[in-house]
Amino acid sequence: MYNDNLSCYTIPMKHDTLAFLQQNPGNFISGTDISRTLGVTRSAVWKDIKALRQDGYSIEAVTNRGYCLTVGPGLLGSEAQRLLTTERVGRCFTLTESVDSTNRQALRAVETGAPDGAVFAAWEQTAGRGRMGRSWYSAPQCPPGSSALTSENCPRGSSSLMMSILLRPRTSVANAAQITLVAGLAVFQGIEDVLADPAHSDEASRSVLAIPKTGVKWPNDILINGKKTAGILTELMAEIELIKAIAVGIGINVQLTSFPPELAGSATSLMLETGKSVSVNALAAAILNRFEPLYNMFLEDRFASDILPQYRQHCVTLGQDVRTIHNNQEIRGRAVSVNSAGELLVQLSTGGRVALNSSEVSIRGFMNCGP
Repeated sequence: MYNDNLSCYTIPMKHDTLAFLQQNPGNFISGTDISRTLGVTRSAVWKDIKALRQDGYSIEAVTNRGYCLTVGPGLLGSEAQRLLTTERVGRCFTLTESVDSTNRQALRAVETGAPDGAVFAAWEQTAGRGRMGRSWYSAPQCPPGSSALTSENCPRGSSSLMMSILLRPRTSVANAAQITLVAGLAVFQGIEDVLADPAHSDEASRSVLAIPKTGVKWPNDILINGKKTAGILTELMAEIELIKAIAVGIGINVQLTSFPPELAGSATSLMLETGKSVSVNALAAAILNRFEPLYNMFLEDRFASDILPQYRQHCVTLGQDVRTIHNNQEIRGRAVSVNSAGELLVQLSTGGRVALNSSEVSIRGFMNCGP
């Protein structure tokens, strides 16, 4: 059962052991010290060490010296929460190794009292979804007993960031589109923060990351060098015309180096665009740290004055010739702006202007730069 304690979190216990080792890099820590600090038995610590090794971590064990973390694959874990600067977003953090969908998990948690700003993350989604009913591609599940990252055909864990933010704003359903744009801007800013700071790359590839051309495709896809690297799906529960809860699902291709043939021409990852391994923990924290102040602005009715100008500045759709399907008819025109309702304003090639709602249409492509 959840409560209003903003420090609540549910992370597999092995991540507490991992966090302890990460705080003492290159040093041996005795099993006794770990067990005493975490309040568990030494046998429980040894069980955690074995589980972490299966996940791809290299941990030395020396009699009378203890354990030392030497190499880690950077799986999403308690390190993300340690990097948070937020007051409430992400302070209630649930990590699951495999789940059908983090959005579904978040909305299920509404009935057990999950608070505003609770985050639900997973190493793997078995039924991830995108906008307009599309599926979301994530790395395949590892066979039982295999290492999470050492198998070439099983790049689970840090290959993708999959998390959902549960919000309970008690506002009109009509404002849901604004939250969609808030999320898109936060993800864009979080990615920019991580790429600009070499400290956010994984230890094995720590150096200045190349800064590719990044932008937001309306309403909330993140493009890097013209290809999609992140998508956002917002789903809500409503009571009459008020939002009871809204799940903001975020999926980012982090370390993926290949995609199915049908996606290869339109999808990319941070690894492919920068040539470096980005820390999935730093990325998750950066996005949540960016999201909270924007969300607070939204709650203070400052979307039009403070958020929308920033969104427009980074929206690569604006100024482009676009095509879409609206009311079973193809529409062609030039995207000229985004209004305070979060709608895309398109100047039609046949004359006139139309406002497109993201829940009703999907931009099929920029007519002058590929599908």
